Amino acid sequence: MPYPERKPIYDTYKVIIDKIIAEKKYKSYADAEIDDLDRSLLAAFREIRLAHSLQKEWLPEE
Repeated sequence: MPYPERKPIYDTYKVIIDKIIAEKKYKSYADAEIDDLDRSLLAAFREIRLAHSLQKEWLPEE
C-alpha cells in the first residue's frame, strides 16, 4: 500500500460498508446507502482539507 497512513481509514470504511451490505436485502438499497455515505465522506474530507489548508502560510507559487 503506497500510503500506509490511510490504512485505518480504509479499514474503517470496509467495516461500515460490510455492515450496510449485511443489513440490506437488495443490492440496490445497499448501493444507494453506500453512495450516500461516499458523498457525505467526500464533503467532510473536503471541509477538513480546506480548514487545515487555511491554517498554513503557503509560499507563493511561481
